[in-house]
Amino acid sequence: MKKFLVLFLAVFMVVGMASVASAAPVTYFDFDGDKLADTSLLVENVGEAFTADIYIADVDDTYGGLVSMGLQVSYDSSQVNVTSIAQNATDWYLPMKDLPRYDNTTGLAEMGGGRLDGLEGTLLLGTITFECMDEGVSELLMAELYPELSTFDSFVAADGHVYDSEIGYGSADVSPVPIPGAALLLGSGLLGLVGIKRRFHL
Repeated sequence: MKKFLVLFLAVFMVVGMASVASAAPVTYFDFDGDKLADTSLLVENVGEAFTADIYIADVDDTYGGLVSMGLQVSYDSSQVNVTSIAQNATDWYLPMKDLPRYDNTTGLAEMGGGRLDGLEGTLLLGTITFECMDEGVSELLMAELYPELSTFDSFVAADGHVYDSEIGYGSADVSPVPIPGAALLLGSGLLGLVGIKRRFHL
């Protein structure tokens, strides 16, 4: 019985360590430049621009590192519009034809590129600048590039391994803060306090 417990514990530890070592990559938005994932952003005013850096994290050397990437971001173009898009040309120096690009009619931004040797770790894919067009919440959704084409591989490792179905694709909510309404509420509250103070001093 003791040998069985020791064997079971050893197998459990090996399986557990293997699953920790090979965590699936994830993509995410970073709105504040700290290289960490952000899932929401409050924009101060309609008409204001904001920037989203797009990263992929947890790329390990199991398959030799990442040699190609392809990503699309969908958005509600009645709420936000893309004003510029740039992919990280230092890491993804072999661009895909006609990429990066965006279309504010369909609400889709796309980027893709490659390199000759594999990269590991947390990698900057590119940067998208948006403009807030209207009040309300807009969801930014990431997905692999050309998901409708089953023969197209977006995220590929140096040994040919395709990550597309393994990646956790990020999303984020963007909404403007209605500052005039908030300021009105704060102002009326302050006036009320001043009125109460005057009342007690008379």
